[in-house]
Amino acid sequence: MAKTAWDTLIKNALVFDGSGAAPQQVDIAIKDGRIAARGRALPEAEAAAVIDGEGQWLMPGLLDIHTHLDLEVDLDPGLSEVVRHGTTTVLVGNCSLGTCFGQQVEGDQNPIVDCFTRVENIPKSVLNKCVEAVKWDNSGDYLDHFSDIPLGPNVAAFVPHSMLRVEVMGLNESISRDPTDAELAQMENLLEQAMGQGYLGMSTDGLPFHYLANEPHTDQRIPTQFASFGEMKRLLKVVRNHNRVWQTTPIRESRQGLSLFSTDQRTPVWQVPEDLRPGVDGIRIGAQSAPGVSGICGAGQYPSAQGPDPLPGTGHQFSGLVRRYRLSSLRGAGVHLQTDRQRI
Repeated sequence: MAKTAWDTLIKNALVFDGSGAAPQQVDIAIKDGRIAARGRALPEAEAAAVIDGEGQWLMPGLLDIHTHLDLEVDLDPGLSEVVRHGTTTVLVGNCSLGTCFGQQVEGDQNPIVDCFTRVENIPKSVLNKCVEAVKWDNSGDYLDHFSDIPLGPNVAAFVPHSMLRVEVMGLNESISRDPTDAELAQMENLLEQAMGQGYLGMSTDGLPFHYLANEPHTDQRIPTQFASFGEMKRLLKVVRNHNRVWQTTPIRESRQGLSLFSTDQRTPVWQVPEDLRPGVDGIRIGAQSAPGVSGICGAGQYPSAQGPDPLPGTGHQFSGLVRRYRLSSLRGAGVHLQTDRQRI
């Protein structure tokens, strides 16, 4: 069989290239998961496989920056409903919750069930099955295990702060006292390791209705909400040093100090403490959804920030950070377009 230049050629589809320009009916050739050629009447003989996209749309895959698929991805790694709707990359570990440190079961403490049940409204019976599927016990093995399961979309992760506190302090201690200097240093070390392993950054949470689900903690919020701003500052310094991202939600009313901005007007929703203000130590706040309150914060080195970026302007924060566990499969006429701006 003659050697071909391309793996796949998609012909006659209406192509939306993501630039905002009007769509065009052109052919797209793909090699090693990347677009190799684009034009009209590309030669079919140069492709190992040809897909007729007549009457269909071809566009870049969607990047879902806020999911809680941490548990589902190990029970149904194809995530068919996600891919069916055009999403080819998902981010997990949001809102301080995740599974990157393993089951974290200790005695009668089951943090995954305790944290996810009420926050995500998932029955405990389902969550217990999810915990049983967890076979790793550290952040490195967590990332590596994605290579061993048949993923549908690409997956990238934040280090979840609640689970980081549990890993170092235990669940009971993480909601009843401040960490010691040694424990905080251990959190910094684990976070530093994770940044080197390819995590996007760290996630925290402050929503006032995020409670634990197991007795005797049903009147307590999840562990991240017990952290002082001093603790967050030390951990976010690690994130910032790697030019990574801080994902967060609005801070509950009794923890005043942090500022998020409306995405449709440059007005602070809360006040920022001086040592965490944009332009002082480099925290930049960008939009997670618009309009509304921003929920994703880039902790990279920026000289100043006068307000949030719109969502398209935050793309550079992810460039090179989304670890490619597996290239998405072609689904019909859909293909994940990989660009120099966003290598996923």
